[in-house]
Amino acid sequence: MWFTLRKRSPEMMRSIRLRIYRNGETKPAVDVPFGDFFGYGLAKVVKFETALFSNPEGRSFNCMIPMPFRKGAKVIITNESSHNIGSIFFDIDFVKYEKMEDDALYFHAYWTRQKTSKLRKDFEFLPQIEDKGRFLGVNIGVNADKAYGETWWGKGEVKMYIDNDKELPTINVTGTEDYIGIAWGMGQFTGLYQGCTGKSIFKFTLS
Repeated sequence: MWFTLRKRSPEMMRSIRLRIYRNGETKPAVDVPFGDFFGYGLAKVVKFETALFSNPEGRSFNCMIPMPFRKGAKVIITNESSHNIGSIFFDIDFVKYEKMEDDALYFHAYWTRQKTSKLRKDFEFLPQIEDKGRFLGVNIGVNADKAYGETWWGKGEVKMYIDNDKELPTINVTGTEDYIGIAWGMGQFTGLYQGCTGKSIFKFTLS
């Protein structure tokens, strides 16, 4: 998928809604703010390139993730702001096969936000799901509480509970920057599978 639009303000990035349906289902497999889907956790558009998403010059929105369907697919863009969206252009490319593999995985995206946090209470960025699948990654934007002052907010552990973990998670990382493959705080960078697109924003995908 490739999109470009005239108005790329933080308000528009959060107010434009992207929904993707497949196989005649009434519940969308993707129902997220446009900017968040394309990698902007705080809706601030910057240049970046990764293996699955890119915005090479800060004016386009590209997604290279395969999204199989069997009977049909539908993509809906809705402007939920009080402003005119202006011009919007797009390409959505697909390939038709005679038969799709029985074990082909369907694509889903989940979006949530929390305005405040509670001390010693984990923020859950993906709720418990039950089925076979592959976790592609997560895009997170953080507005740090002023109470942190000049200290580093990102030392909370990133934990992944997989296949009925009860007490200890399969993955338990010592800090936010460690999770995305860097150390001692985060500067702005992007790579194929991880990155930090701003001082208070980090995003990454895992292969």
